[in-house]
Amino acid sequence: MIPLPPNEVERLAALRGLHILDTASEPHFDAVCRTAAALFRVPIALVSLIDADRLWVKARCGVDVDSAPRKDAFCSRTILSDDVHVVEDAHRDDCFAGNSFVTGEPRVRFYAGAPLILQKDLRVGSLCLVDTVPRCFSPEQRRQLQDLAEMVVAHLHLHAATADKARQAAAQQAAILGQLAEGVIVTDTSGRITLVNEAAAAIHGVARLDVTPDDYSATYHLFTEDGRPYVSRELALARAVRGETVLGSRWRIRRPDGSDVLAVGSARPLRGPDGAQIGAVLTVRDETARDAAEAGLRESEARLRALTDNMPSGGVFQLASGLAPNGTGRRFLHLSRSYERMTGVSVETAIANPHIAYGLIVPEHRALITEAEERSIRDRTPFDVEVQIQRADTGELRWCRIISAPRDLLDGSVIWDGLLIDVTDQKRTDDALRELNATLAQRVAARTQEADAARDQAEAASRAKSEFLAAMSHEIRTPLNGILGYTDLLLDHATLDKALRPHAERIRSAGSALLTVVDDILDFSTVEAGRIALSPEPLAIDRLAEEAAAIVRLSAELKGLRLGVEADPALPSHVLGDRDRLRQVLLNLLNNAVKFTAEGSVTLAIEGAPSGTGEARLRFSVRDTGIGIPAEKQHLLFERFSQIDGTIRREFGGTGLGLAISKRLVELMGGTIGLTSEAGRGSTFWFEVSLPLAEPAPCPAIERLSAPRRGGRRLLLVEDVPLNQDLAEAVLTRAGHAVDIVASGAEAVAAVQAEKYDLVLMDIQMPGMDGITATRLIRALDHPAAAVPIVAMTANVLPQQVASYRQAGMQDHVGKPFKKQALFATIELWALGGSEDAADVVEPVANRGAFEAIVDTLGRSRADDLLATLAEELDARLGEEGTIPDRDGLADGAHAMVTAAAMLGFDDLSDLCRKVETSCRAGANYAPLVVPLHKQRRLALRRIGSLLAT
Repeated sequence: MIPLPPNEVERLAALRGLHILDTASEPHFDAVCRTAAALFRVPIALVSLIDADRLWVKARCGVDVDSAPRKDAFCSRTILSDDVHVVEDAHRDDCFAGNSFVTGEPRVRFYAGAPLILQKDLRVGSLCLVDTVPRCFSPEQRRQLQDLAEMVVAHLHLHAATADKARQAAAQQAAILGQLAEGVIVTDTSGRITLVNEAAAAIHGVARLDVTPDDYSATYHLFTEDGRPYVSRELALARAVRGETVLGSRWRIRRPDGSDVLAVGSARPLRGPDGAQIGAVLTVRDETARDAAEAGLRESEARLRALTDNMPSGGVFQLASGLAPNGTGRRFLHLSRSYERMTGVSVETAIANPHIAYGLIVPEHRALITEAEERSIRDRTPFDVEVQIQRADTGELRWCRIISAPRDLLDGSVIWDGLLIDVTDQKRTDDALRELNATLAQRVAARTQEADAARDQAEAASRAKSEFLAAMSHEIRTPLNGILGYTDLLLDHATLDKALRPHAERIRSAGSALLTVVDDILDFSTVEAGRIALSPEPLAIDRLAEEAAAIVRLSAELKGLRLGVEADPALPSHVLGDRDRLRQVLLNLLNNAVKFTAEGSVTLAIEGAPSGTGEARLRFSVRDTGIGIPAEKQHLLFERFSQIDGTIRREFGGTGLGLAISKRLVELMGGTIGLTSEAGRGSTFWFEVSLPLAEPAPCPAIERLSAPRRGGRRLLLVEDVPLNQDLAEAVLTRAGHAVDIVASGAEAVAAVQAEKYDLVLMDIQMPGMDGITATRLIRALDHPAAAVPIVAMTANVLPQQVASYRQAGMQDHVGKPFKKQALFATIELWALGGSEDAADVVEPVANRGAFEAIVDTLGRSRADDLLATLAEELDARLGEEGTIPDRDGLADGAHAMVTAAAMLGFDDLSDLCRKVETSCRAGANYAPLVVPLHKQRRLALRRIGSLLAT
């Protein structure tokens, strides 16, 4: 391997700084080779330069070679020192005996090379001699070869200097061309493009050299102004190559980015100092913007002219000065065509004879225009006058408003730019308005009276609707109260014939269904009237979902359905929302899912996470495996009174209002509701709401409590309908209460002063004094009876009606038809002093029908096993008597008992467990519920023992 010079990096830099590698042959280098070959009588002489990995031949004599690998080059050793390197017989030289140039062509035997030394230690190549026979080389010959090498070095320096000057000139020329705003393209004599400056490249979108005239058009995408491809030979540059001078040529360029450019340029032959043509030059500029501006100006002028010519009630003019009284000194410079429509005189006639236009002004107004012009010239201010003119063709009198401003010209003359506006119609309108204003007050008063009447009519209609709904509710609920109440009493009789019991249960079921219809209609009317106000409070979404699912779980399990709740782990712990309205929507969707699902499952899923805005976007979805809904009927579901077909109503019942109510409630909360469903595959109903994040409500301190006072209450029933009196008395006395009955409000006021009562159950609609009046009078008494708890028991249950009861002084209300357990709970609530947490403490009554249904389904043995399991669970859960269990443990125990107790007929225990769970999970004070819960457990265990003993 041939070693490298120690300064190889500097050596290569110096070589490349000569800018000679791969250049064309030059006569003075060739002359040195010929001289060396003749002087030393050798067949081959070379001027060679050593690049990084090759030997490159600048000049040669006796051999046709341009380059060779550096590793094979004799010169690679020559550049290692300043001395002439001589190999007298390559066959005998260990370094070169196996060299490919020795063993192969040109069969080198003798080599002598003098290094080309640019400066100390910078050797870039050699002047070498080669022979095919061995030779001796004397010291004198060495000196002669070094002299010739120095001549080559001088030529190398000269070449470098010349190249530097050429580069500087080219750079200067490029800089000049680059600064030109116009594009420049230069060709050689054959028309081949040799230079394209930056401006030309920008105009064409491309800069391509070495393009011949035949390819100009295709390469640069040139077109005529009308869009035809430009024939290359007809282009200005191609014609200049042929010796023509072409000025002001225009063509279009389609650039690579798809944009079109209008180019304008000139081309000339390019001539040398001797006058001979050495090429051609094209100068070109981008005229796109200017052309567009000129086109825009022409279009703008055309639009302006069209606008002024087509003004419906006037026109524009330009008038030269001249104030002769007859108008002869005036001269129109411009007049729009609309002038013709206004005056009946053609524009050409008015311009040619301006006195005609002046003569159209009625005589009594001509002085006005003259005075306005004089004042305008004197003060150099605009004028604005109205004059009357007489049309030249019809003689009709028209009013014309003239607005004009003077403008001084350089020659000292004045012109007016102005508007002519036909204000005849405006004058007529003004006259009509003055006449109209005279009667305006009377017409405003009449319209106000009409508006008041319309408002009164609308308010009357609204009142009539509310009164109708209230009356309908009362009239339906009153007989329903008797139907459902006496049916419950009937079913409570253990001696009721077993064959008659199903009939009684169907009566109760039908009555309940009718009550649901009434409630749905009233709920919907309340929502439609916009009377619902949201009551936001901190709530736990996952607990709300569990509560809703717990309420419908028994219905699902009785149908053999799996009911599950899936809560997103990312749910916020608490949000601010209306618990009752959210629960109402969830229950509606869950009940529908259970109702329309025969087998499979129902799943309530809640998704959502806190956002950076302090809110959470929550999505509730209820999935079922039910009957599904055809796509073409899904749009009907959220419409009021709508079901997908009549068979649904007959098979499953309902009013079709539930989803409509849910939709209005969700929208009231700022959310959206929808569904996805496929017939026969099930449905998913969903709604989304955004609720603010909230902190949990503080948990009040829990104290050990003793059981509240129990036993019968002394009650006053105020009721005018004998049937309702009998029903309420029977229900209440059977529950252990003592009941006095009066039939009017006046009797109630007297009764509470004569006897001490724990609570008054007050009807509202009664002959003589109604319940509201009676309540107000009782509250106004100067007597201890003024504080007696009063609960409305009425069929009037509209929200605005309930609000009026509370305003009158009533603590609560129970709607008719009443549910026994709700009535009992309300009595206990207020008889205990109004602590809402102490509600629901009534005696548990086993639902014999529910237990018998379990026996019929599973058999008595399996039913007894379930009773025994329930007894064990009740004994193990819910805490010890006389203690307050911890919140989480009690919530879990109560939750476990809700479904099991209800399924076996212990409805009261199930309801109380649900209430306990809800209170615990909501962070409320659950301690007042513990004593009633333990008593319910004792009574339930006693009842279970009785059932197992039979």
